[in-house]
Order: sequence, then structure tokens, then C-alpha cells
Amino acid sequence: MSRDPRLEQKKVDKAIVHELARLLPDYWTRAELELEFTHSEGGRVSIRTTIKSPEGNSEPIQPAQPFFQATHALLTLSAGSKRKLVKARYALEKKTDATWDFRVKLDY
Repeated sequence: MSRDPRLEQKKVDKAIVHELARLLPDYWTRAELELEFTHSEGGRVSIRTTIKSPEGNSEPIQPAQPFFQATHALLTLSAGSKRKLVKARYALEKKTDATWDFRVKLDY
């Protein structure tokens, strides 16, 4: 039985957002995550991670292992595609009930 790629993508996106939200200070209400993927010969991929606050908060955010596992799941999911993922952008906004809405843009 094959899996629906759109459902798998949503699952990975939710995991990334969940792990990022866990890292953010409580008073942050918005955040932006950018993942840049550099593909090298031999199949190696490096990931540059940028986390910032559109509100100007300047605290450094130190991603933990579950966050990296979620971002690697995104890379693994995209490997099943014929296209190479080069950038992923996530924009998060905290709702009044302290859950997060998010938008995702993937560049291949």
C-alpha cells in the first residue's frame, strides 16, 4: 500500500513546527525558519538552518536532536521525489490558545 505524499508532507511539516515551537521562548508570537539544502557530489547534503523573529527578538535558539530529526525527515521525504529540495521556509504565528498556525514554502 503506497502512502499519500501530501499526507506524509503534512506530517513532516507538523513535526518540524512542533519541535521549533518547543524551542522558542514563551513570549515569541511569530517565528521564521529557513532551511537551505546544499547537494554535493556523492549524494551528501548539508542543511543550513536559520531561525529568526520577525518581531525583532534576538535570543539565540539552539535546536535539539528532535528538531534535527524532523528536518532530516523532510529531506528523506523529498529524496523520494525526482526533484532536489533546495529551500524550505516556515512562517509560524502563535494563536490566542497558544497553538501555532504555520505556512510552508518549499523550493525545488
